[in-house]
Amino acid sequence: MNWFPAGMSGADSRMRLFCIPYAGGGPSAFFKWIKAFPPHIAVCPVLLPGRETAINQPPIADMDRLLGALADALVPALDRPYAFLGYSLGAKLAYGLTHRLTRSGYRPPLLLTVAANRAPGCAPHRPGAHLLPDAEFIAYLRELGGTPAEVLSNRALLDLMLPVLRADFALVEHPMPHDPVTCPIVACGGTADPVASPRALFGWSRFTRSRFTLRAFPGGHFFLREQMQGLITSVIGDLEAARAKA
Repeated sequence: MNWFPAGMSGADSRMRLFCIPYAGGGPSAFFKWIKAFPPHIAVCPVLLPGRETAINQPPIADMDRLLGALADALVPALDRPYAFLGYSLGAKLAYGLTHRLTRSGYRPPLLLTVAANRAPGCAPHRPGAHLLPDAEFIAYLRELGGTPAEVLSNRALLDLMLPVLRADFALVEHPMPHDPVTCPIVACGGTADPVASPRALFGWSRFTRSRFTLRAFPGGHFFLREQMQGLITSVIGDLEAARAKA
């Protein structure tokens, strides 16, 4: 499976930023980022099984198996400094990958940016969401606002996406390591996010032995869409600062 459908853009780049999407999301959420970043930072959106061009691949609901497969795919790309940005579920995966890679002897990322996700140890926003009957699960998806209305109103599309979303929401409840990472963490959130408020995001400060920064943006759980340019500008600045201090 090709985990990086946009390729390792920027062959001459000095660092790579791996972007891991939210539950049910695909790499297209970050395609606009590729040209928005300076040439020395290669943006590499991650494709998870079961979505977009990997729609025929079964989703992976086992955290250890998914992190293992992702880590194996990433290793050949760690030939230069790198960073992670994870959004919602992607933040959890990015944090887990940071632990997995460093425990295997690879250098840590220059920076771990976690967006729209509570810190490890916090209770899920909706425990057992992946086990809800279809009608209640769809209502919860509509409440979060991330799934397009055309998907929620189309039974054929729902039949394709519900197994992926249920697998992803099962991953949301998987416990994560509590020992801090060695790289800096930047936590980003929407000021009106009911899932991961700025106060809840501050909990990430306990999970790094390095610098911690909290950034708040106007918007809800999917502030990524309304505040894309502001988030991009912030991430570029944070990456440049992390590289300067490395």
